[in-house]
Amino acid sequence: MNPRLRPPAFLLVAVLVSSSLAQAAEPSWVDRQRHRAMRSITEKELRADIELLTSDELAGRKTGSAGNRAAAELIAQRFQRLGLKPAGDDDGYLQRFHLARGSLGPENRFRLGPPSQAQESEVMRHFYPARQGAPQGQSEAEVVFVGFGITAPEIGYDDYQGVDVRDKIALIMRGEPREDDAESAFDGEFVSEHGEELRKLLNAQEHGASGVILMAAGPSNFRVSARLAWPSNPSLQRYALDSESEHIRIPAVYASTAHFSSVLESQGLDLRRIREEIDSDLHPRSRPLSGLSALIRCDVQRSRLPAANVLGLWPGSDEGGQEAVVVGAHFDHLGIRGERILRGADDNASGTAALLEIAEAMSLARTRPARSILFAAWDAEEESLLGSRHYMTRPAVPVEKTVAMLQMDMIGRNEEVKDPNDFRFNGLDLQSPEENENTVNVLGYSRSPGLRSLVARSNRRILLRVLFRYDDNPINLLRRSDHWPFLQRGVPALLFTSGLHPDYHTPGDTAEKLNYSKIESIARLVFLSAWSAAEARAPGAPPQPPKQGGTSHGGPEQR
Repeated sequence: MNPRLRPPAFLLVAVLVSSSLAQAAEPSWVDRQRHRAMRSITEKELRADIELLTSDELAGRKTGSAGNRAAAELIAQRFQRLGLKPAGDDDGYLQRFHLARGSLGPENRFRLGPPSQAQESEVMRHFYPARQGAPQGQSEAEVVFVGFGITAPEIGYDDYQGVDVRDKIALIMRGEPREDDAESAFDGEFVSEHGEELRKLLNAQEHGASGVILMAAGPSNFRVSARLAWPSNPSLQRYALDSESEHIRIPAVYASTAHFSSVLESQGLDLRRIREEIDSDLHPRSRPLSGLSALIRCDVQRSRLPAANVLGLWPGSDEGGQEAVVVGAHFDHLGIRGERILRGADDNASGTAALLEIAEAMSLARTRPARSILFAAWDAEEESLLGSRHYMTRPAVPVEKTVAMLQMDMIGRNEEVKDPNDFRFNGLDLQSPEENENTVNVLGYSRSPGLRSLVARSNRRILLRVLFRYDDNPINLLRRSDHWPFLQRGVPALLFTSGLHPDYHTPGDTAEKLNYSKIESIARLVFLSAWSAAEARAPGAPPQPPKQGGTSHGGPEQR
């Protein structure tokens, strides 16, 4: 996979971290204080925190539930007792936001064709409203074909170049160029942010479009897609982030390519062929369409669900610098299934407990690193990272002042893959828990080599078996926790995880099955890594790019 172009923040942290590693050892008093504080992170205290987070009273901590709110309050109270500065809303620890989902109203309409011949279509059979489009709105206008609807100046690609969509409806293909190509300039075999619905709608709106039609350019089951977007049971619908969706003011629909095939043929639009042509040379094929118009009317009734991140700041000694390292873990889980609580001991009471113990260790140290450390307990991670995504729209520390982010998610078990064909473990090799006894996976290394070196150095005191192996893997773990929105914005970020296991997202993920010694070791490693990232000093030469895979035991890395 080609490395993505990295903004200045990446270069900054690489320089800062390499400079820190090259300097002479810190004064012994500072070193003693830091390691005395680190030793306050113990199995006993981690176990107590995890047993509380997995208790019946918190009932699985599902976003929006009473148990989730109680967990957020417990974390906020702990931050307050530790002396962390409130970094949430209104001088408090909670950063509140809303999730949104909707139900279809009776007035959804869509027509596509020559003005005098266009016929009404049937909702859920021939079209359905985009989940993140304007919930109420109408547009009737000429249609312009704009390929994938992508503007990506960092790789010199723009579907809107040379076409005018102002006050017109943009016809856009789903996905992005070369999305099945590991060497794609966008993001390898994974659909990048450019290919996501929200980005396409925002881009069309910024170019002046009055509405959007999205169509598949290849084989697809439209009925299945419609039911996934708008399930018959509204409680099964995925949430969107209200603070993102509220920016969309234009109506948008998904339309069946098969149903409208004759309309497309009349305009010479063979979407599959056009996609292949764009894939071949990365040149857009956008153009106005002669005599084609559309009517879009969206009628969606939205409901909102309250949620909250918990944010506490440990100020650094250089208070005027205002730079910070973010240490995070999500505290939400899946709630109750039937009559059984999904306690989420590993996912992610383990990471949340480590977050609390690292914050306590920082508060016990009689010295501070230069930069501040923001402790973030994320909500709604299980709803597609919506808590951390909201944070990136309203960061407590400006993105350009955030030099690193360290995320802990599922750090309490030994990775175990009994059946590589199980869809939950797609792309992982057969593994036993015994062979992963002292192992932690670190992801994000290919995009944050400076942080990778920093973690390897910090591990010399911990002696975990640190594996750098899953950045480019079909299981897609790199994009599945709260470090990912930071990487998308160019902030160097790493995910620490002990890996998946058969109890993942089941009632079997309970506290008695955790490896508390491992949680202690990983929490101590993250403590030292966060401190080192916050203490990096004057600029220096960046390190050589590291190998893309391998293991660190605190010594030379191995393939």
